[in-house]
Amino acid sequence: MEPARRDPGRAAALAREGEEARRLGDLDRARERFREAARLDPEAAGHFVGWGAAARALDRFPEALEALERARSLAAKDPRALYELGETLRLLGRTKESHEILDEAFRLDPTKGALAYSLALSLADLGRPAEAVPILKDVLRRAAVPDAEAPVRFLLSRCLEDSGQAGEARAERARFSRIALLEAEVRKAATLVEADPEGASAHLALAAALRRAGRLPEAHESYLACARLDARNARAAGGAALCRALLAPGPEALAEAEAQARGALALGETAEARAALGSIAGRRGDLSASREHLARALSLAAEDPHIEDLAGKAGLSR
Repeated sequence: MEPARRDPGRAAALAREGEEARRLGDLDRARERFREAARLDPEAAGHFVGWGAAARALDRFPEALEALERARSLAAKDPRALYELGETLRLLGRTKESHEILDEAFRLDPTKGALAYSLALSLADLGRPAEAVPILKDVLRRAAVPDAEAPVRFLLSRCLEDSGQAGEARAERARFSRIALLEAEVRKAATLVEADPEGASAHLALAAALRRAGRLPEAHESYLACARLDARNARAAGGAALCRALLAPGPEALAEAEAQARGALALGETAEARAALGSIAGRRGDLSASREHLARALSLAAEDPHIEDLAGKAGLSR
């Protein structure tokens, strides 16, 4: 890299542009921005981390290693720098080195789902699947990788099988298969929105698919997008209320979700609105009302595994 006069302010602005480009999937632009940021502020480890991660995503592995080794030299205890370096080494097949670095990163920050998943992969590659099992179970328990549950469950099923826990492995494979199908529905529905971004029905299909896949914050946004396009759509209003009810952190939020659900019922009775009221009643301890609403939701729903799960927790089934 050619030397340049240090300009940390300009470097930080370029790094922000790099993050935005990465978020939008423009990896070439992200790489260029982070690389220039690192040139202007060569003591900032984060710029090298961003550069290395983007380079790796573009299969520029020698460049990625150089940038990430520099990041580690600047910030030896930075979990993200260690994670990106360890993951790069893992993809290059340097399993032992990768595991040592990922293990160190995990000890520094055990809360990051992607890091825990990579560490579990390295343990599986080293022939230590039993050690990977509790790590993966904890990732799922904390919902630390909401957008990647299927691969986590697949790896867990493999590690359970390889460590002699065949029965649990079969159950986990069944969960993986179901999630994989739901994620396929999400991808299919997303193409409808891409084709017709102003179509309320397309947003409704995506919202329902996201909700069934357990991706509630995204589902909530998609239901709201549908409602903005079609203010009288009872399913959009009911779906938004259901997501709000399930995400509500406390009594005030539950009250808001209840008001939304009853407003949705005024537009028309839907399984989503009834499920919202059932969920709210259950969280308040009114099990009789909860079962009543969820039974009605079950009768209104077509095949909807999410509503069936909610009803099943209340002891109801079709």
